[in-house]
Amino acid sequence: MFLDVIKFLRENKIDHRESGKNIGRGWIGAKVCPFCGDKQYHLGIHKKSANVSCWKCGNKGWFYDYLMEYYNCDRKTVRSLCKPYISDKPGLITEEDLARPTRIKWPIGIEDEFHPCHIEYLKKRGFGFETI
Repeated sequence: MFLDVIKFLRENKIDHRESGKNIGRGWIGAKVCPFCGDKQYHLGIHKKSANVSCWKCGNKGWFYDYLMEYYNCDRKTVRSLCKPYISDKPGLITEEDLARPTRIKWPIGIEDEFHPCHIEYLKKRGFGFETI
């Protein structure tokens, strides 16, 4: 199941930013952190996983945890609020996905051969043998 976090925030008029100061790549910044009261967009909501993390107070959780605190309600209420925004199909390709680099530019002075731990790391990150 996939939750369309951005659509939920927009349609429920929860003040947020999708880019700008304090907003990391792949994250949305909610203006108010209901856990600590910070109003500087330090509460990040990951667009795809719906994980929530406040860089001010350190509170972490999932989007439901954020909404329970924000609306001061229980999980059952939050589930019913989110139901219209849940789909069994992943969203379309986003602009962020399209902006990912397709070519790799290696740093100047890199060695001709990688250490085995570096090769394993690159394999785990999805790089093919030809690229490595």
